[in-house]
Amino acid sequence: MIRDDIKTALVTAMKGGDKAATGTIRLIQSALKNRDIELRTSSSTPTTTWS
Repeated sequence: MIRDDIKTALVTAMKGGDKAATGTIRLIQSALKNRDIELRTSSSTPTTTWS
């Protein structure tokens, strides 16, 4: 799965000391987790349309 690939890339970047790649991959992981939470909470609560 793509999450496994991202985790492997993070470990590789950390071991290699690549701070830019490590930070970038952590941001990607964070965005994925935020999206999971968003999908989980939006399906359990009714949506409201603001005019």
